[in-house]
Amino acid sequence: MSATSVEAARIAVHAASLRMVADGLVIGSSGNISQRVDERRFVVTAGGVPYDRLTPDDHPVVEIGTGAWEGARPPTSELALHLGLMGAMSDVAAIVHTHSRYAAAFAVARLDLPFVCNESLASRAERVLVTTYAPPGSTDLGAQARATFAAQPGSRAVVLANHGVVAVGPGLDEG
Repeated sequence: MSATSVEAARIAVHAASLRMVADGLVIGSSGNISQRVDERRFVVTAGGVPYDRLTPDDHPVVEIGTGAWEGARPPTSELALHLGLMGAMSDVAAIVHTHSRYAAAFAVARLDLPFVCNESLASRAERVLVTTYAPPGSTDLGAQARATFAAQPGSRAVVLANHGVVAVGPGLDEG
């Protein structure tokens, strides 16, 4: 995996956050995105501000090993989820967490999503599994996501019980 600049990662995170809102996957600032810069840092969406009110420079840079961050605004309240996944999955360069109404329905029902059409190919698995419940913003949420990814090696998405969905991949613009 090649390193990217902080500036490029901030631009990519910001563009993806605006697209996430435009596509109806979140409302305001309810989802979050991260892009790995190198083996020790990533850029993550700023927390608590609707994405259309932010600029790329507002998204903080986070140290994977410590969770320390720098930037104009604090990181998303789901920082622990991104830290847990980035720290444990060195092949992951991007994480997208959404609260789409359809994913939320499966999350509340705690139903795995079966492979039913060609669009399911993006998940790289037979089905998208549901995690065990963990509170939003907790380190346990990251642990549950990691455990669920590990239960189905190669998978690129899991449903977070009673929450939403998280997808991982080699980059924000790659399937």
